[in-house]
Amino acid sequence: MDMITKSVIISDFKGFPGRGIFKLQNGEIWEQDGHKYQYFYIYRPTVIIEHNGSKGIMTVNGHECKVKKIS
Repeated sequence: MDMITKSVIISDFKGFPGRGIFKLQNGEIWEQDGHKYQYFYIYRPTVIIEHNGSKGIMTVNGHECKVKKIS
C-alpha cells in the first residue's frame, strides 16, 4: 500500500456489518469491500486506512477490513 489516511468516523461505529459505509471527519467516504461481519461498538473511533488509490485496508481498534473509496 502506498498511502495512509488517518481520520475519525463521524458517528457511532458498530463494527463491520458486511456492507458498511463509513463517513470520515476529513470528508472521505469509504465502503466495506467484502462480506466480513464483525460487531463491536466504539463512539467516533480513529481509523487508519492503508490504500493504493481507491482500495485499501481500514483498521479500527486493531480490527481490519477491506474497503473502497466512494467519495
